[in-house]
Amino acid sequence: MIPAGCELDILRRLAEMPFLDRLELVALCRRSRSAVYGSMERLA
Repeated sequence: MIPAGCELDILRRLAEMPFLDRLELVALCRRSRSAVYGSMERLA
């Protein structure tokens, strides 16, 4: 799987700050909650 778009941004944030939860990722990535939650499901 090659991450793209929101997944790549999430992976970068988690590499920098590994203990973030999904709501914190929403705030940091400045993406919609549904986009972040969907991306997290695909990455899991």
